Amino acid sequence: MKINIDTRGSLDLLVIFVACIFVMISSQFGNLHHAHSVVGWSVALFFSGYSIISIAFPEAQKYTVTGFSTADNISGLSLAERLIGSFFISLAFTSFSPFVFNSLIIPSGLGFFTDISVICFISSLAALYRRLNVEQNERFTVEYEFETRIWKELTIAEKRKFAMAFALIISISVISINELSQENTDKSGFTAFYFSDQSGNAVFPDQVNTFENSELYIQINNYEKSNLEFKLQIEHLFFSSNPNFNVTPDSTPLDSRLDYEVEFLSLRGGEDRFSHDFSFDESGLWCIQASLITSESEETSENPYRQLRLFIAVN
Repeated sequence: MKINIDTRGSLDLLVIFVACIFVMISSQFGNLHHAHSVVGWSVALFFSGYSIISIAFPEAQKYTVTGFSTADNISGLSLAERLIGSFFISLAFTSFSPFVFNSLIIPSGLGFFTDISVICFISSLAALYRRLNVEQNERFTVEYEFETRIWKELTIAEKRKFAMAFALIISISVISINELSQENTDKSGFTAFYFSDQSGNAVFPDQVNTFENSELYIQINNYEKSNLEFKLQIEHLFFSSNPNFNVTPDSTPLDSRLDYEVEFLSLRGGEDRFSHDFSFDESGLWCIQASLITSESEETSENPYRQLRLFIAVN
């Protein structure tokens, strides 16, 4: 039995579509971190360049043969030229992409591989459009033909070998899927948690007057290995009616007021920012305490995942 594989000018681009969609979706699931990285590198180091070449050269390579020489290479690239060119163009594109994303495009905050996959997906759509506008017999396509025998024509020994090979492939696939679906327990990542002003600088008030409206920003950068659900609590702690009171590690607040609370999903590699408007109705030494609590543990505001304190003298 002869089996003929013909991309019809689109199957190679469809593979890129699937890879890009997988990278974009898997970025939302921490337990697919390894598969996300493997497919992401494929997109970054090959598929992105391949889609760009496919936009520029949607047709197959054409030759005019004269005698023993090949002349008039009209258009298109050979398969070898496409493969080699895809790798080097991908390298160039990946090297310059951080500058492009940060300077010319609003960052998505979803991660490097996801940003690359979005651009690659769009360029693949453009490549498919270009290729479909070329006559079918002139489109670039990958064809492979091989001959095999039907199951009835196989000997018993060949059937056993085929069954063993099939069972081995299934076993490896099941083990691989199970390994990739295991929850990632690597806790080597971290979360940046800090106060800032509107411009992102570490500048904030340390003295205000009573009933004076002020503003503060809380920044959360997720450098963990997965997405995390956080709860942010902001409390106003009153330590003393003396604005110059010296706080020690043993000092406890005289009063505590929960001023703000929100639950949110922090994406891996993403940034979250919250503004906090505040004022105080009594003079003395106050403290703005921001606590970051994860939903995956028994953390509380007394023992949070991250905590910030900003002491403010209120006159």
